[in-house]
Amino acid sequence: MAESTQKTNRIRDQMEAGLEHFDMGLVNYRQHPTNVNFIVYRFKDIHRADTFEEKLKVANIWYERSNPEEDEKQLYMFAVEKKFFNKTQKLNFETEAKHKKFLIPHKVFRNFFVLFFMSLIVLAAVGYCQSRKVLQEATEQIETSENNFSHPPTFYRRIASFG
Repeated sequence: MAESTQKTNRIRDQMEAGLEHFDMGLVNYRQHPTNVNFIVYRFKDIHRADTFEEKLKVANIWYERSNPEEDEKQLYMFAVEKKFFNKTQKLNFETEAKHKKFLIPHKVFRNFFVLFFMSLIVLAAVGYCQSRKVLQEATEQIETSENNFSHPPTFYRRIASFG
């Protein structure tokens, strides 16, 4: 592992300057701003950064870590060679999975929403099936009234009453 140098601090400053204007935050990695042979992974908290660093050490992948200064944004960055991208991306996914938080943290509320939306889906399916029955009955009634020539269709009766 290489130590942070003035050059890596300058690179970090260049990357952070571009974060506000370009990066949408969908992934926590991007191409190195000055060296296209490197990918830079960014982590906002130290626990994820430490986990990722441990996984890099176990996988025996060379990296360079940059720790934030006291007055800077809390971004822990790792520069890794692009040839290890598939391996490091897998390690990144494992790191994120280990520190994953649920969207709805309370189990009771989470289960309530799951049951609520499942019941909505069931009600929609039942409503769809019932509407198909009603449509079938209406179609049969129209077909029988069209075949029965003794009574004019309802539509024509309404027009005749206005005229």
